[in-house]
Amino acid sequence: MGVINNHFNGLKKRSTDASIDFSEWKVTSTASSLKKGLTHYYITQYHNNIPIINGTYNMSVFNGKVNFKLDQFVPAIKTKLNSAKTSGITPEAAIQSVIAKHRLKASANLIRSSKKSNSGDDMIQFMNSGITEDNEPITAQKVYIFQDNKLKLCWNINLYEQGGQNWWHSYIDISSGEIIAEDNWVISCNFGEVEHTHVKGESNNHKEVTNYVEKNTRIPFGPKSIMVAPDSYNVYAMPLSDPDDGGRTIVNDPANLTASPFGWHDTNGASGAEYNITRGNNVWAQEDANGNNGTGASPSGGAGLDFDFPVNLNQSPANYRNASTTNLFYWNNIMHDVWYQYGFDEASGNFQENNYGKGGSGSDSVNADSQDGSGLNNANFATPGDGGNPRMQMFLWNQTNPGRDGSFDNVIIAHEYGHGISTRLVGGRNSNTLGGSEQMGEGWSDWFGLMLTMKAGDQGTDSRGVGNYVLGQNDAGPGIRPTPYSTNRSINNTDYADINGLAVPHGVGYAFATILWDMTWLLVDQEGFDPDFYNGTGGNNIAMALVIEGLKNTANNPGFVSGRDGILQADQDLYGGQYRCLIWKAFAERGVGDGANENSNGGTNTNSDQTVSFVNPCDGGGPDPTPDVCSGDITTFPFSESFETNFGEWSNASSGDDVDFSRNSGGTPSSNTGPTAASDGSTYIYVEASGNGTGFPNKRGVLNSPCLNFSSLSSPTLSFQYHMFGSAINSLTVEARTDNTGDWTSVFTRSGDQGNQWNGANIDLAAYASQASVQLRFVVVTGTGNSGWQSDIALDEIAIQNGSTDPGPGDGCSGEVTSFPFSESFEISFGDWSNATTGDDIDFTRDTGGTPSNNTGPSSGADGSTYIYVEASGEGTGFPNKTAILNSPCLNFSSLTAPSLQFQYHMFGSAINSLTAEARTNNTGAWTSIFSQNGDKGNQWNAANVDLTAYAGESSVQIRFTVVTGSGASGWQSDIALDAISVEEATGNPDPGCDTLDFNSFTITPFSNQDSAGNFSIGNGGASLTLTNNTWKYIPFDYVVTPNTVIEFEFSSTSQGEIHGVGFEDDNTLTSTRYFKVHGTQNYGITNFDNYAGGTQTYVIPVGDSYTGTMDRLVFINDNDAGSGNTSTFTNVKIYEGSCSASLVEVASFGTRVDVLGDEDENALASVAVAPVPIKKGNLLKVLTSSNNLSNTRYSVINVLGQVLDRGVLNTTNTINIDRFDSGVYILRLENSYTKANKRFIIE
Repeated sequence: MGVINNHFNGLKKRSTDASIDFSEWKVTSTASSLKKGLTHYYITQYHNNIPIINGTYNMSVFNGKVNFKLDQFVPAIKTKLNSAKTSGITPEAAIQSVIAKHRLKASANLIRSSKKSNSGDDMIQFMNSGITEDNEPITAQKVYIFQDNKLKLCWNINLYEQGGQNWWHSYIDISSGEIIAEDNWVISCNFGEVEHTHVKGESNNHKEVTNYVEKNTRIPFGPKSIMVAPDSYNVYAMPLSDPDDGGRTIVNDPANLTASPFGWHDTNGASGAEYNITRGNNVWAQEDANGNNGTGASPSGGAGLDFDFPVNLNQSPANYRNASTTNLFYWNNIMHDVWYQYGFDEASGNFQENNYGKGGSGSDSVNADSQDGSGLNNANFATPGDGGNPRMQMFLWNQTNPGRDGSFDNVIIAHEYGHGISTRLVGGRNSNTLGGSEQMGEGWSDWFGLMLTMKAGDQGTDSRGVGNYVLGQNDAGPGIRPTPYSTNRSINNTDYADINGLAVPHGVGYAFATILWDMTWLLVDQEGFDPDFYNGTGGNNIAMALVIEGLKNTANNPGFVSGRDGILQADQDLYGGQYRCLIWKAFAERGVGDGANENSNGGTNTNSDQTVSFVNPCDGGGPDPTPDVCSGDITTFPFSESFETNFGEWSNASSGDDVDFSRNSGGTPSSNTGPTAASDGSTYIYVEASGNGTGFPNKRGVLNSPCLNFSSLSSPTLSFQYHMFGSAINSLTVEARTDNTGDWTSVFTRSGDQGNQWNGANIDLAAYASQASVQLRFVVVTGTGNSGWQSDIALDEIAIQNGSTDPGPGDGCSGEVTSFPFSESFEISFGDWSNATTGDDIDFTRDTGGTPSNNTGPSSGADGSTYIYVEASGEGTGFPNKTAILNSPCLNFSSLTAPSLQFQYHMFGSAINSLTAEARTNNTGAWTSIFSQNGDKGNQWNAANVDLTAYAGESSVQIRFTVVTGSGASGWQSDIALDAISVEEATGNPDPGCDTLDFNSFTITPFSNQDSAGNFSIGNGGASLTLTNNTWKYIPFDYVVTPNTVIEFEFSSTSQGEIHGVGFEDDNTLTSTRYFKVHGTQNYGITNFDNYAGGTQTYVIPVGDSYTGTMDRLVFINDNDAGSGNTSTFTNVKIYEGSCSASLVEVASFGTRVDVLGDEDENALASVAVAPVPIKKGNLLKVLTSSNNLSNTRYSVINVLGQVLDRGVLNTTNTINIDRFDSGVYILRLENSYTKANKRFIIE
């Protein structure tokens, strides 16, 4: 959310209109990506807390940076308001308008209740209306709709007609009561009269084919989990398109364990099936012969889940309903499982009853009706928002005798399911934004069906029809489309210019699917075909990934250009632009080339306002040109170039690029992008992105190296400086290959704005050691959108050498920090900290507010507004057990005698794994663990103080933080965050005075495996903790136990158990030598204070005499394994250093100035005060001084328990934000190189 906030804050500065347009918005949904670290955000524009329909902003964020954006916010909304009125007709009157228009029966029971929409907006619902399908509530919500250049306030009425044929999504003008716009969520594929001639007797006689696999022959589908019940289905299995394509087979255990980890008949996420009928987590298939959408018959597979039912295709379909429903169940599950692999998953809005904790909303498996009796020659699919059950209706067809069953035409099943995929993915899972007569929903759906029925040996020039089986046509027939699909232009010559005369939406969709089919076969021709639809690597698999990811990048109400651009962006995100020219070739040859226009890129597109272009920006539309071969032979290293005089041995590509690198000094010609000076010397090289159509969008610049002879190098490395600053920055990639042949291999990639500074990279090329001919190339791709020109990318200081003298941000440290405290709260950037370049899987990213995942991660920064964290979402990408590493720069401790590391950490989530801090010296040797935490630490920031005395006096120390994400089905709930990291000379614990611990301020948590059947209670206003029966409890308590640490408390017990006592711990593992036993029969722990004699006894225990170290919890014990009924009460618990001579109340008085504490140059600050005192939230705490400024003064905010809640360096206004702290008494400690002072303040 912080990335979005920052981005919109920048946009608001453009103009007064923009400041209003981007002031009110909401993230209405997110979607995952196959690209590690990338998340899609779908943002809705609001005005007066009312959503603006189709006022959307589509943004993807990669590793904390904006990666892609598509702005469809309504501009200058203040000037477009049709009226200032916010009231008018009632929602009941709006519903009556819909009823009247569609001639529905009147409802006698419109009784209001309130609810929240999927986006959290207020909504009115009307239950039990008596006129809706499945008694679905009618809903009404106030929205704005942009029409005729005006924002009109409307009631959005959502009404699902009885019979399931229409699901009206209507917009009624709140002033006039007129229906001004309307969508139907039921996408019907009623193709009307069949226009094609049928050959008599062509396929009229059918019988069950028996020369295929018989019932007693079982085809295993794949590995099976012990959690999944065995199951089998006699079906026309993937990749068969229909009965004319082959006979049925019995498929065993077909569920894919990634997509359906508990099988197809589960709903509770535990071992064993909940249903033995055609019902489960992904679909409930049943017959609906009477057409009432009620509960029809679902065939049973019995205890063994064996779904094998007879078929005789010479009979009426009514005779084989069980087989029909089984085939429908199987194919719905296949669609779910296959497309899950490519990104149609829970977080992206797929269809599941139970999402198994992986994001999105559940309770929305498909209701699939076979042999639906409410129509003929038809099929449809209704898709509500995420969390609402879609319905698929498959009808019988009467084009043959006997009639045919749509549930046996697998392409049509996939087609209908595909409507659900495209509806949920374009614009986000709650949007339903496929509007306009150029939208391509029918095209995507045809393509989905074609893809899962491809087979080895197929050719692109073959004829592939849709619906041939139900129409009784042979394979070469056109099916239900104007022509079959084929790359052969004599069979299908359709292009973008033809859509004017094609039917809406089916004919328009057919034209788009034609292009997708061309693209698919170009990919298959280049990369081969892989029959593994789940995990294959063929061109067909690449096409499937591109289309699914492309849908997530596609504009609302799209046209062909928006669809093309979504796929181009997907290629950039998933494959680094590897298939860019191939994609352009497919689209340009069908008229959607460079310069094509669909009208308004997601506006009110129609199928008659397009601009056609056959221009391929890749120089003639061929496949990605073979890059230049390298020349020369560099044998002497280091080989360096800073471009001060010329390009040296480096050169611009002569083919396969659009723009060239050029040399420059000073700034680039464009504002707010590019560097202002070179990284080394005065000159650098860069790609100028100016010029729509020439410099952007998606123009590629390629810089080639000479031939590099690594024969004598054992560990070659490449280092360089790069600058990527601008609102539309796209990507920089470094690739390598050998012997002037073979594929290029990516060795480095960066996407999105990296800040207005030069960044260093150091790349290990050990894989190319001893190779006689190596070539490198840098590939830059410029930006997209109206601001695409703001994407100048620059390079400098390129060096190749053996080993690394400048290790950069990877495993070795760079720079030299000599001034302490060295603090970073990540408000502007990562500062001198950096993500590892090797040895990790994912990166830390900067964020404000909450993380994208529920029930994990912080909701705000610990210091300021920004923190860094590791996003664990995405199975296989964010979890399980993915590692992220944050490296420090080199730290020079030569002047420090007691260095310490202090930081705030947040570890909240059901699957939290581990956070470790490590240190080493001189960039060599093994890392030494200095801090480690595992498991959930609660939904709060925790302070850590790590003693680094062992490294005092060292001239080169490096620290790194390592996070490992969670495992299991909920592994995504393991976001770990860091903030307020500071390395400084230790000053010991701040003096907390002698105030009593308030147990109401802590989470009381069972300790280790020692906690058994006991309970606890808090009394005396929070001053006492009572433990009953057998129990060990702890409170989170970060404290450095020193030789002077003392714990003081009053103790009482009703009877003697085995162990009564207290102690500090640094993890959830029992260490007996840290516990002070005061009572009990068992000889355990430190027994010097075991002298309890009854009543209430006070103990003052010098903890530091027994052990020291950094601790994070305080444990209280009432252990009684052998009995029950005893209690221990700990009251007035205090922890302090040395003697308890002064309470916090005596440290500073309200609002008065207190002399600075210290023994050197006490007049350096003279005297200080804080104001206002007391302070209310929403105000900044101001630090005042009468004489000197407070520059370079460190501060800490300390509670009455002595816990450091916040620390940092005073800003230039000497103010501190206290909004995240609860009401109470606090100490502000101020400290500079000369003096220190403690100031007491109160938050009301």
